[in-house]
Amino acid sequence: LGYNLNVPLPAGIGDVQFIQIYRKALFGLVKAYNPHALVLCVGADGLEGDELVSGSLGIDDATGEGWTLSPEGLAECVRIAAALCAGLYEDDICASPMEKQEEKKVSASLEAGNSNGIDSDHAPCAKDVKSEKPKRGNRRKLLILGGGGYTPAQTSRTYLLCTAAACEGARPGMLWSDLPKDIPSHDYFPRYGPMFELVSEQKKSQIFTSYSSVKTEISPVKEICGDEIERCPQVTDSDRQILRESNRAIEL
Repeated sequence: LGYNLNVPLPAGIGDVQFIQIYRKALFGLVKAYNPHALVLCVGADGLEGDELVSGSLGIDDATGEGWTLSPEGLAECVRIAAALCAGLYEDDICASPMEKQEEKKVSASLEAGNSNGIDSDHAPCAKDVKSEKPKRGNRRKLLILGGGGYTPAQTSRTYLLCTAAACEGARPGMLWSDLPKDIPSHDYFPRYGPMFELVSEQKKSQIFTSYSSVKTEISPVKEICGDEIERCPQVTDSDRQILRESNRAIEL
């Protein structure tokens, strides 16, 4: 008792609010307990249209009991945890991914310009547009477990994206920049219709926009979760040592 943070969420919650609440809880708990490792249990039965949990949402939103998350939303949660375990700080982790992509494009165009013989004295210098490498703090171990998921194509896409997201600590950009846009051809390709997208540009854009519009204050969190989300305690180094010696796990 006393080591669980249970956050009740309403039926039908979507990516943007879910990620904001997840961030608030995750960063608060890590700051309080400074754990050596994080364990994520990633269930795909919270996806919109899941045949067992959220199937009714496609017909009547009022009767749906599940959430309306997307594979991209769950993968973004894994990306945040992977970057945190790699030692990145919250501000760097939650900087707009759109800004990072634009920065990468500008840098690539400069390199291409220089290679095409543009006078380097008159061309912008790459170091002028590249941001400094983010500072890193404590590194942690990360274990990611699977969970439910009853729509095979969506579940498969979710775990592929989450696997890419888990590599973010060692290879930034793996999730949002390096994956192909479309589902590759294979025996079960027809099941991924009608869009046949590996990464939905619409969902990706919604997630990116949420970072641009909500920098520091996460306003919907308390409205949805009440005071429970603020219950992350202040824990001393002595308290942490006692927890570690007793092999206690902190559950979210």
